[in-house]
Amino acid sequence: MHPTTALSDRFAVVGMDQRNAGQSRGKVAADHGWHTYAADHLALMDHLGFGQSHGMGGCIGASFCLKLCEMAPQRITAAVLQNPIGLLDNRATWDAAVAGFGKTTRERDPSLSAATIQSFGHNMFGGDFVSSASRDFVRGCRMAMYLQPGTDAPHPAATSAEIATLAANLEVQQGWRRPTYLDESICRVRGFLRRHTPRQQGDCRALPASPGRAWCGEAVDVGAGARQGVVQELPGLAQPEAIVGPRCRLRDQDVAWQLDELGVPARPVVPRPSEGVGQEGLAP
Repeated sequence: MHPTTALSDRFAVVGMDQRNAGQSRGKVAADHGWHTYAADHLALMDHLGFGQSHGMGGCIGASFCLKLCEMAPQRITAAVLQNPIGLLDNRATWDAAVAGFGKTTRERDPSLSAATIQSFGHNMFGGDFVSSASRDFVRGCRMAMYLQPGTDAPHPAATSAEIATLAANLEVQQGWRRPTYLDESICRVRGFLRRHTPRQQGDCRALPASPGRAWCGEAVDVGAGARQGVVQELPGLAQPEAIVGPRCRLRDQDVAWQLDELGVPARPVVPRPSEGVGQEGLAP
């Protein structure tokens, strides 16, 4: 998914060029490392006026997210780790990445020494696991995380499996890579982020009555006898037959999954044209 288009109708999505990537330029020093990038991220959030935010990153971005969770847990409300990197029998991959980075940055700034690049590279990729954070940190972290596992050499399946084993508050989406999973992936990531967005008073809209249409529940608010939520219509379903709210199932010819919103028993419903979707429609 592309977060700036898939999520921007619900969230303020900020994408940035990391230091010395894309159009961004910045100093490189021998003592720089993951903490340097995290400080950049926090400085940007300060500049934009965001006291708290979710973190979402793919590939090396997952390691950026974990470092932010470690350095500023009060600022990060949830993290989506997509295709996380891992240092596992692939040292040559990261040595080559550092060498390429060093060549590019030294061409821009001939005053940079090879020793500086070597030290920076060691700080970034000299460890193991996800490089930016330790296993002990992930084991002790209680922050809500959502994992879309990796499967190739730079993003080892074993590293993702280890994250899933260690993290105490984590959801895993195993099927997410192929285009056929895109709608499901967007729906589930939106739901995860919405559930872990700090509540604002009045931050709840009733699920509208819409017979014969399928919706993906995001955040839900437990009322006296109802479930309300901010919802997204799920495209591409020929004959949707359920409202997907708190732990309900959506079934279609090409789609079948379960979303856990509140942990209440599943009760798929199809509202009749004469009735709205309210207390009766989404009650457990």
